[in-house]
Amino acid sequence: MGGEFRLGRPFGIPLTINKLLAGFAGIYVAFSVLTKTPLEAAWVAVLLLSVLLHEWAHALTAKAAGDTVLKVSLHLFGGVTYRAGRGGPKWDFRITAAGPIVNVVLAVAAWLALHFAGASLPHWAFVVLSLTLWINGVLAAFNLLPIHPMDGGRMTRIALSKRVGAGPGARIALGISFTTLVLAGAFFVVTGAINIIAVVLLVQMFMLNVMESRQVGTPTMDETRLVLRRWWQDRLERRAERRAERAAKKAAPALEPSP
Repeated sequence: MGGEFRLGRPFGIPLTINKLLAGFAGIYVAFSVLTKTPLEAAWVAVLLLSVLLHEWAHALTAKAAGDTVLKVSLHLFGGVTYRAGRGGPKWDFRITAAGPIVNVVLAVAAWLALHFAGASLPHWAFVVLSLTLWINGVLAAFNLLPIHPMDGGRMTRIALSKRVGAGPGARIALGISFTTLVLAGAFFVVTGAINIIAVVLLVQMFMLNVMESRQVGTPTMDETRLVLRRWWQDRLERRAERRAERAAKKAAPALEPSP
């Protein structure tokens, strides 16, 4: 939508930005500069940079896994890392988790800076760090929701597929995604936080989930029961292992110190 501008090849990875996004950002920044309120545009720069670092985390982790990264693209609703998809489920989970981890690290670093040096910081630095904390906290929380095609939705799918197989795992993860979308919509309505941006995001996510359901199907009751049964069995096994470890420690004779 709107075409793309090429921004070079940082880290050897092609980087592009949607023309509409570049236009909106440029106009907003220019207006802020002309009205002598440049800090009003700081959130745009922090948001774009945070999304870019998120996507670079995906891309660089994928390269470390031996995958081929085709490009990183920024668009109106965030960013996308296009890759060939090699590396296997273990690396796939790490690649997916890398983006939110970077946002968490940025948020924690901003919080630490504000906590220990907030009073001595110049106003512009305080504003930038506050925006960094808030924006990256929201990005991390949003991306970790188990909603397709967000990072949290993909991580849920990978984890379930490892336990119950690719097909059932994909369908159950999609069921979780639909449920989370409904709960998110209810939250916005009940709290009065509903707005045009929330509506657009929810509708877009719902349509993407519908499209995905046409590819993988919807979860059956047998598949859902299977996942719940395996989850409960794993929980019981881990509990039994912990009990056995504690019992073994108690039964082990105390070692006398050598003279």
